[in-house]
Amino acid sequence: MAEPRAKGLLHGDISAITQRNRQPAIIRTLLERGDLHERLLHGSDYPLPGVLPLTSPAALSKAGLLPAGAVNDLEILRQHNPLLFDFSLKRLLNWQGHSFSPAVFHTRRLFAASQA
Repeated sequence: MAEPRAKGLLHGDISAITQRNRQPAIIRTLLERGDLHERLLHGSDYPLPGVLPLTSPAALSKAGLLPAGAVNDLEILRQHNPLLFDFSLKRLLNWQGHSFSPAVFHTRRLFAASQA
């Protein structure tokens, strides 16, 4: 992704980055690398966000990636709407003032470009 020749050719999705088997350092790096956000896109990995043991907002909070006050609300949201839970979780991710830019969640631009 960092190579200039990959720009416009290589994209990545963030669907599985919040699963327990992922290292928090990966999320931190992606949050800090704002230069890559135009090439990242939100993916849900549905139905996995609804499978309770796979994603832990509490563990992400403990790693400094989520505000502690959001954990309970996210857990309640997951019970009712796993897709909205996943979206909200990723929108709330933050590391030392870095969060995903709105471009990561505006994925239509990538699909519209492939139709042209």
